[in-house]
This record gives sequence, C-alpha cells and structure tokens, in this order.
Amino acid sequence: MMPNGTSNFSDPSTSSTRESSLGTNLRPLLPAPHPHPVVTHAEYRTAPLVRRGASTSLACESCRQRKTKCNGARPTCSQCRAKHIDCVYRQTPEGNYRQRLEALQVSHPAAIVYRAIQTRPETEAHEIVRRIRAGTDAETMAHQLSTADLLLQVQLEPETRYRYQFLYSRLMPSYLQTPTNPFIHSLIYEWNENDEAGKVSVPPLSESEQKYKAQYLRPVHAASIVDPRMDEIVPSKWTTVNADDDLMRTFIRAYFLYEYDWFTFFHKDYFLDDMLAGSSTFCSPLLVNAILAVGCHCQNYLSQPAEFWNPNSLGYKFLAEAKRLWAVEESRERSLTTLQAALIINTIVNMFGIAKLASAYLVQAIDIAHELGLFEPTTYIMHKKLRHSYDLTAWSLFHWQCTLSFQFRTAPLLRTPPQSPLPDPDLNPDWYGESWLKYPSTSVLVPMQYRYTFKARVEFSLILNAAMLQASTNESDNQTVRSGAGRIIETVEKLEAWYRALPDPLLPSHIVFPSQLKLHLHYYYALIQLYEILTSYGNSGSPPLLLDQDELQKSLAKYRAYFETILRIHHLRHSFEYGNMMLVQFLAMLALLALTKLDFLMARDSSEPEVSSMDVGGTDARAAMATLFIAQKGLSDQGRGYYLPKRVLEEVLSRMTPSDSSVLQSFITIQQEGPEAGFKSTTLHDTFVNMAWIWMLTNNFDVEWVEMDPLWKWIHIVEFVEWKPTLSNNGN
Repeated sequence: MMPNGTSNFSDPSTSSTRESSLGTNLRPLLPAPHPHPVVTHAEYRTAPLVRRGASTSLACESCRQRKTKCNGARPTCSQCRAKHIDCVYRQTPEGNYRQRLEALQVSHPAAIVYRAIQTRPETEAHEIVRRIRAGTDAETMAHQLSTADLLLQVQLEPETRYRYQFLYSRLMPSYLQTPTNPFIHSLIYEWNENDEAGKVSVPPLSESEQKYKAQYLRPVHAASIVDPRMDEIVPSKWTTVNADDDLMRTFIRAYFLYEYDWFTFFHKDYFLDDMLAGSSTFCSPLLVNAILAVGCHCQNYLSQPAEFWNPNSLGYKFLAEAKRLWAVEESRERSLTTLQAALIINTIVNMFGIAKLASAYLVQAIDIAHELGLFEPTTYIMHKKLRHSYDLTAWSLFHWQCTLSFQFRTAPLLRTPPQSPLPDPDLNPDWYGESWLKYPSTSVLVPMQYRYTFKARVEFSLILNAAMLQASTNESDNQTVRSGAGRIIETVEKLEAWYRALPDPLLPSHIVFPSQLKLHLHYYYALIQLYEILTSYGNSGSPPLLLDQDELQKSLAKYRAYFETILRIHHLRHSFEYGNMMLVQFLAMLALLALTKLDFLMARDSSEPEVSSMDVGGTDARAAMATLFIAQKGLSDQGRGYYLPKRVLEEVLSRMTPSDSSVLQSFITIQQEGPEAGFKSTTLHDTFVNMAWIWMLTNNFDVEWVEMDPLWKWIHIVEFVEWKPTLSNNGN
C-alpha cells in the first residue's frame, strides 16, 4: 500500500476530460463546402420572360371614369368597343403638333406662293400669277420656286466680262459718233463706254441697279435661263443618239438662249411641259433631235462642230436621227411637230450651204401647214394650247419664208398671211411665252421679252412679203424701171412707219438683247438694199418719180452707218462667239461694204468728189480696215459652229490684199483649206446620196439635184444692179 502521493501515470478517462475542457476555448470550424457540379448547355435553362403589356400614355375618358384598364386604341379602345359606347380622348400637345404639321403641309405651298408674289420683283410676280391662272397648282408652283432658288444658289457663274474690244482700232470711229446716230446714244453703248474694257470681274450691283442694269453690263452668254423644267427633262428618252443627258440639256439650253429668239417655230412652254410629261402633242423625237442638232452647233467650243459631214460629230448624229424619224413620219399622218421640225432642219441645212435641199424642207413644211389648216381661222380648235401653237407656228412660218424670199430674191411661197390675228403682247403675253435670264452676281430675273420682238418681226415681214409679190409680176424691163422706183419708195415709207411705231422696249435707246439688235439690223439690211436699187435707177423713172441722187446717197450712207454701228455694239456687248445663224448675212454684208470702200479709196482719183463722211469707213482707210476686221472676226467665230460663214470668210479673205490678210491673221486664226477639202466635198456628196435625202424630200416636188455651192447667193445680195425676183416653174 502506497502513501498519499502523485502517480506517474494518468488515468485515461481523466486525460480525455482535460482535453475536452481545453477545447471549449477555440472557434468552431464549419465543414468545407462541396464543389459545385459542372453545368452543361443542355442543363442550362432560362426562365420564360413575362410579356409586358404595351404602356398606354393616355386613357380615354370612359376608362378614366370607370378606372378600368384602357389599351389606348384609336379611334375606339377595346373597353369602349365592347360596351358600344363613345370613346373620347383628351387632346395632348403631341396631337396638337401633329395636326398643326398636317395643316402646314397643306397651307405651306400656298404660303410660299403668296410670299413670292408679295416680295419678288414685279416681273417675276406677273409670271407666277400667269402660271397660276394657267392651271399650275400651289404645290407644283412652290416646288418650282424653291428649286429655282436652289439652282441659283449652287450654279457656277460664267464669264462676267464687261465688254469686248475692237480689233485693229480700239475706238468707235468718229464718223459714226454723230448727234443724229440714235445708237450712239443708246443705253447699251453709253454703259459700254463707261466700262473698263477687258475687265473680267464684276462688282456687286446695288439693289436698284440689279433691276435695270444687269443685261446692259454683261453679255447674254454670261446669263443662264432659269427654268426648272430644263433640269428635269431627260433627252435620252427622245433620241437614240448615245450622249450624256447633261450634255444634251446643255444643247437645248443653248438653242433657247441663242437661236430660239429668231426661230420661234414652236411654243417653248408647251414643248418643255410635254417633254417632261412624256406627251407627244407638242413634243416628238423628231423635234427633239432637230433641236439638238442645232443646239450642238451653237456650242462653238466643241471639237470641229462645223464639220457637219463628219459621222463622228454629234451634230451629224442628231441630224441623221432626225432624218430617219422624218422618213418614218412622212409615211404616216404628219403632225404639228413634223412641221416644226422641218423648219428647224431647214435653218441648219441652210447653214450647210445646201440651199436647194433646205428649200425642199421649206416646201414640205408649207405643204404640211396647208394640210393642217394653219393658215385658216383656228377658232374652231377648242384646245387652247393647240390653237395657240397652230397660230404661233403659222406666223413663224410666214415670217421665215418671207425672210428667205428677200434674201434669195425669189417670189414668196405664201401670198397671204395666216387669218388668225396676232394678239396684243401686253394683253396676252402667254400666247408668246417668255424666258427669264439670271445674270451673275444678281438675284433679279430679266425677261427676254420675246413677245415684242416676235410681233415686230411678223409685221415687218408683212410689208416685205407684199413688196416681193409686187416685184415678182411679169413686166418688161422698161415697165420694171418705171414702176419699180415708185414701189420701192412706197415700201420704204411703210417700213419707216413700222419703225416709228416700235414699242418702247424695241426703241434704239433701250435695245440690249441679240434678238432686238437683229431686228434693227434686219431693218437697215433691207433699207440698204432698197436704196442701192434706187440709186441704180438714177433719173430714169417717170417725171413724178424723179429721184434726187444726192439725197439718195446721203440716206444710203446714213443707213450703212447705222447698220455698222449696231454690229459694232453687238461685238462690244455680246461678241460673235456663240452660234447665231441670222448674224452671218449681216456680217457678210458689212465685210463686202468695207471691201468696196477699201477698193474705192485705193483706186479713186484725187479729182473725184469726196464721199459722204457717214459712209462705211468714211474717207479713212484705217477705219474701213477696222470695220472689215470686225466682220471677219464675226465670220470666223460663227464659222466654228456653222459651215457657211467659214466659206464666206475664205471668200472675203481671197479678195483682200496679202498684206491686209497677214494683219488680219495676227488677230484671228484662219485655218486654210488643205488638200483634204476636195475629199470633204466628195464625202459630203456621197453621204447625202447614200442616205437618200433627196429622194425622201422630192417625192412630190421637182427639186433639182443638190449642188455643192456653200456660198449660195450671199455675195450677190450686195452686188446686184437690178432687183427682179424670179419664180421657178415649181413655185420654189
């Protein structure tokens, strides 16, 4: 037995109890989490989305009062539809805006038109009112106004030169600057004198100057015709010639700007409307191709446009297409557009120097006019535009055949004018139509005033046509001498009365456009030739018709001076650089008058009396040479677009002395005809034979074979001694 002492060995139960009491002081640990199982795509599922109902921004009044769910359907919600009750919604600002927008969409075009009439210049306002009365709706009118404004804002401004310069001698000859010369005191010349010659930049005009001076300060080719239709038409729909639409639109614009003012064979507005709409009443492929053929010759910057025989030129292609369409329409019922196209083709073939072929087109045009009854009263035609077109084309045809009759010294093909009277240009301007020009650096549109020029040209042709008919009577030479002077004096008196009655826009003090200048040129062109006939008669008339030779010479010199002055002013303001068919005969006359004067000054004897100081060139050889150079410059410019002036230029050049010719060629470039000239003529002859132009045009008329005589009778126009027109057996 052991004493009370500590044992060396612990009891197992005691040891475990102690460890347990010690462990109660430690933080208990949680068991480790089990790893998450890998989720496959097959096991992944998304909870279905709960479709929310469309939110309703505004409930109807019935649903509001019943406090029921409203689906906001218009004009009746589902609750009101089920209960068959009226569904009324409150008006919201958004709804007000929408209604206002819809109302503005209706009223806005009318507001644009109203504002334009209220704020635009009077001439533009009149044009807007005219179109409204013609039936144009407000939306179309507003579109045209806005489109035109945008076009004016983005278009490039062409050359804005103040004026051109004379050749050889830079000043207007002193013998032309007389107090009695009305053209020296005209606005167009006075502002030319104040300009700085050759200046190419134009300062902005004041608002008052814009309304009056733009057309007097810039050439017409610096302006552009403002007409939205010319930018919307698609010429390729009317021709098979492969050409760019923009280029063809340029040709059409050129025709209306440079040639339409004198050759107004159709109504511009009716033509453009139908071309845009695709209608065939006032537009046809034949007419479009004829216009394009002339228009491309107006653009003198094209590569050798005068070579009309060149199959690669656009002028040839358009005319060939017109020829093909002419053959098609000849076999069918011929229409108004067939007649109009024949007249246009006549003008361009004239400029090729093939007078007999051109005459065949004119004869065909007159035949179609008789078929359609254009020279009869047209009051039976209820279609207003068609009636206007018949009358306008009839009067244009009458004027043109009279012009050619006087030019070629033949009897007129038409003995009586159309029976429909010409309307008053001020009371019925729509009958004539109008073109509006936009000049650079200005916002004012300027009308070309076709109506006054057209009416004056027709009235002028009435006098000449009657005189030509009287001169074509079969009389003996003695009878012609005895009665001829009296008839010419009577014709001169009628022409002078016509001239005194010209309206204000056509007075010498106000004229500015080429069409107005050509009207005065044609007047003096006729007077010069009539007075040359009178001076050739001398005192051989009957006693009551004794003629004072001194007075005749003074009058002749005066009219020659006026004629030269107008052409010089035309050169200063507009130049001769762009196509203008009527200018050729005037330039040819001026060149021949100057040549005659130079020959006289070189050959005259000192004992001979002095010629009138108002005659062309006076007694100054340098002034006469300057006049000749201006005429040759004009023929050279026109020869880039037309063939005939090129040949006239060469003919005049052959009559100049070598020294004068060398001086002239220092100012202008003259391409001499080389060995290929004969080949060109042969090619031209064969081309027309192979294309059977003559056969198509001469089925019903005895037209002789085409002779290659590009000079026609231009030279003989001035050099005649006795005026006795002849009429061939076939009336042509």
